[in-house]
Amino acid sequence: MVEEISENKDLLISEEEVWDVLHFAQQLGYGGMPISIDLMNQRLKDINLLNTGEVTSTQVSDALAAPKSNEEELQRISESFEITSSIYKRLLSYMGNIPQFAYTYVCLNANKEDYAKTGKGQTYLKDLDVLKEFMDSFDYQQEFGKVVREILRQEAAFYVFRDDGDKYVLQELPSDRVKITGRWDYGTLFSFDYAYFMSGGVDINLYPPIFKETLARVQEGTSGKNGYWPSESILGRGTRGFAYWNDCSPLDGFWAFKFTPEMVARIPYFSGMFPDIVQEDVIRELQKNSYMGAASKILIGEVPMLDDSKAAVKDRISITPKLLGQFLALVQSAVNSTVVKVAASPLQNVKGFSWDSDPNIRDSYLRTTLGASGASTNLLFSGDVKPNVLETELSLAVDEILVTSVYPQFNDFVNWHVNRKTKKYKFKVMFEGTKFFTGQKRRFDNAKELASIGIVLPQKIASSQGMSPFDMQRQMEEAAAFGWVDNLTPIIMSSQLGAQDGPGRPKMDETELGDSGAQTRSDGGNLTK
Repeated sequence: MVEEISENKDLLISEEEVWDVLHFAQQLGYGGMPISIDLMNQRLKDINLLNTGEVTSTQVSDALAAPKSNEEELQRISESFEITSSIYKRLLSYMGNIPQFAYTYVCLNANKEDYAKTGKGQTYLKDLDVLKEFMDSFDYQQEFGKVVREILRQEAAFYVFRDDGDKYVLQELPSDRVKITGRWDYGTLFSFDYAYFMSGGVDINLYPPIFKETLARVQEGTSGKNGYWPSESILGRGTRGFAYWNDCSPLDGFWAFKFTPEMVARIPYFSGMFPDIVQEDVIRELQKNSYMGAASKILIGEVPMLDDSKAAVKDRISITPKLLGQFLALVQSAVNSTVVKVAASPLQNVKGFSWDSDPNIRDSYLRTTLGASGASTNLLFSGDVKPNVLETELSLAVDEILVTSVYPQFNDFVNWHVNRKTKKYKFKVMFEGTKFFTGQKRRFDNAKELASIGIVLPQKIASSQGMSPFDMQRQMEEAAAFGWVDNLTPIIMSSQLGAQDGPGRPKMDETELGDSGAQTRSDGGNLTK
């Protein structure tokens, strides 16, 4: 071996040259390709958009027949339908934008004297400032809103939590490079394929430093030198892997959200609608044919036959085929329409035939398909079907329960990160509420009713308005400091007005109306009374 090296000294390169090669390769990108604008754009689109394309009934049937082995195919179908099907896109948008992410908090280990602003209370206030700083720096409504829409779309979403100095953000990871490999007290654990950074156009510098550290261990082979140990605690989980896959630890900022956390399989929640949605093009064509049929007409006339006494004429027809053709051409030119066809010569008993149209083929299909989701179709689009107030409210309540069922995962996320930062006191943050005005009013009324019997919960009032309790406190303090209340003009109550000033019964709230009352208001029946 020594002799071989000595004979090939000219082929050896210096240490400096080695580093020059490595720096050159780094500039090219880990995939060995220069990173261009188009390539960078393509890789960013690959993060949350699979290779969508035409979806057929056979593909849907095959994927649903074996969902455990067709997770990615079902996710691809879900994304494709979101692009091509207006009803599926509307459904995901509707469900994904229901959560309001209002919140309240409690301290789990504080006593009454700990809340004082002096003495022992100073320690509590410092830990409370940790919670305040976290919620101020983390745009939870925006970030969690994106998570909800993603888990409705693909059933699961995977992120790395980043502190960019001014604010906290959730950076999404490419879903096709992630596999669920465990559970822990706060949810789902997963592993990441670090071969992703070998792809052209992927810049590892766009990700937190932990990715570089882990990739170095993977390439050196130290990540799995002691074997793959999936039962490792989160303290050592980030140091173990298999091949280019490495386990991800929450301690490094990795976090997963699932719409159905009790299932490991990632099957889109509304996949049961796919067999109906895939027929949308067929239904659209049927509706088109129905309209075209209604617009078409055919003219049919009887060609007279000769009497038996004149049977010498061939086929007993009183007109020659040539002359009949001339008549047909003449009538068609007179009609001058592509939807009116002439089927015989108008010599006698000329009649027109047309077809009735069914304008409700697609409307019925849309309502039936959306009905399979459990959502009320009256909440998603208008139609001729008269809405029932009670049924609509109950359907809305079911939708709210479904979407807010993921709130515990977001509670765990905030609680875990906040309580790792506090020194003594531990907090529990609880998200609640939806964006529907009925739910907000109900929560506000409940807070007022409790206050009327002496149970004052200011956080509940802030939550009912979709506000952070800290923001509400800041606004109240500013209003008091500026003497805002002193500038108010007293308002005369309606009970003090005379009949000429304000007659009539007070207007009822929308949520208190029945079917007949809602119909009367929509028709404007009481406007002149």
